[in-house]
Amino acid sequence: MSSPIKIIKLALAEDHFLLRESLRKLLNESEGISLVMSVSNGKELLDGIEKNSVEVVLLDLDMPVMNGKEALEILN
Repeated sequence: MSSPIKIIKLALAEDHFLLRESLRKLLNESEGISLVMSVSNGKELLDGIEKNSVEVVLLDLDMPVMNGKEALEILN
């Protein structure tokens, strides 16, 4: 008997639209991953995390408004 698949709640932060949309499509098709949010900068990520529960963040470090390093320091 196989055990149920754990669903990982993931947030994606990437400022390049085509890359973000490509990753979003791939992640949405992946078994075991629930893409909770897809945002274009660190500020949007922090705002979204306040409203959504996530376990993993796929984070671009070089973004406008608030970069990934700044967002990560606040998340830590």
